[in-house]
Amino acid sequence: MKNVVIGIVLGIIFSVMLGAGNTSTNKSQLDILEQQVLIETLLKEAAKELKMEPPKPATKNYPQLTITEKTMVEWVVCKNVGCSALAASVENFIFVAKQVDLRSTEGQGIMYHELIHALQYVKYGASPNCQEWVRREHEAYILQDRWVSARGLDIPWLTQVHDKLDGYCRDYSNRR
Repeated sequence: MKNVVIGIVLGIIFSVMLGAGNTSTNKSQLDILEQQVLIETLLKEAAKELKMEPPKPATKNYPQLTITEKTMVEWVVCKNVGCSALAASVENFIFVAKQVDLRSTEGQGIMYHELIHALQYVKYGASPNCQEWVRREHEAYILQDRWVSARGLDIPWLTQVHDKLDGYCRDYSNRR
């Protein structure tokens, strides 16, 4: 866990340093105030789905968003070993790749999914095993699909991912 925290802190520092030199405007990215409004709005909706109170801003469990390079997200997810990821969460830290358009329903759906994970951490703590991790992923994908569908977006892979998750723990134990 110590290595993950060190990696997160370094990732945030590098993201800020790399972002400071980037003066080009990316219309798919939100400014800090827009990010906070989006987090607050989505967090309330996700907390309602999970039947819990959302954490208050400026508390230790309130989600902290970092917009970063895709390689940083992939490092958080799988240490850059054979995965492709656009977003990740560790406890209350949420990492979203710069390629994600947070102004779009699909991009906001990705953020919603990660906020669900942050709330799951608040509600249950860290996943104690692979089966619980899969259960939480199932829940997050179901709620993400419901959220984007309510906004008129159909993303077929959100419902198809369940088949891949079901065999994950068996495959994971075989790799060890």
